[in-house]
Amino acid sequence: MVSLRSCLKGSFPFKSKKLQRHIRTEAWSLVCKRCESHPKEAMSWSKQNGFYEGNINTSLLPIHVACAANAPLAVFESLLQAYPESISSKESMYGRVPLHLACIYGASLDVLKLLLSYSAKGAQEMDSTGRTPMFYLMTRDPSLEAYECLYEANPDGLKDRDMRGWLPIHVACHLGASDDVVLRMLESYPDSMNIRTAGGTLPQIKESVLTCWEKGGAWNDERDDLDCERQQSITDDDDDGDENVIFRTPSNDSSAFV
Repeated sequence: MVSLRSCLKGSFPFKSKKLQRHIRTEAWSLVCKRCESHPKEAMSWSKQNGFYEGNINTSLLPIHVACAANAPLAVFESLLQAYPESISSKESMYGRVPLHLACIYGASLDVLKLLLSYSAKGAQEMDSTGRTPMFYLMTRDPSLEAYECLYEANPDGLKDRDMRGWLPIHVACHLGASDDVVLRMLESYPDSMNIRTAGGTLPQIKESVLTCWEKGGAWNDERDDLDCERQQSITDDDDDGDENVIFRTPSNDSSAFV
């Protein structure tokens, strides 16, 4: 993912708010000062061309831009003090709240905790693809602490299926989340190992994780049959180009703030 400075091309939009300019240039101390002196600018929406993958436009508040910029904790504290309601505001393209974007762009654990302290319901919000923030957290190889932070805010979120029938555990396994995270997800929702995506794919859980889970006494008598089905599912999934790309993270040549 590229920095905001390298994404900018040309001059700022006419009448662009100073707060937005400071975020785009990653002038974090100025962002905090501007929030204090002109808090209403934290309420100002702006259209961002190419925000997603360099060619998909959306309208955002400064807090959404700060999430994409991976701003430090102090910036989020200032933005939320200036406009607390922004925590539940959705960008216009996919209907994502700040917590979605924080997970997409790899925010720190402290930032995740802060966002959830303002609205734990953010962990339950689904975007237009049916995905809660947990789905996107799984694309970032999260720490166990980050996973538990979102899980505690929305335990039933492990059962949420997106428009393609994926569960968060499908994403975690598909994109290589740590064994500790996958094991914790399996312990919290054992039935997830038997659930297929709309394309017929089971979660690609490592044998070592399943063995560890078995030692915890959570296994069942259908292991042999499921192992055969799981291996066939993994083989079939190798040819499923459509499912293999739906959780791509922003590419290095994305222009998020053109």
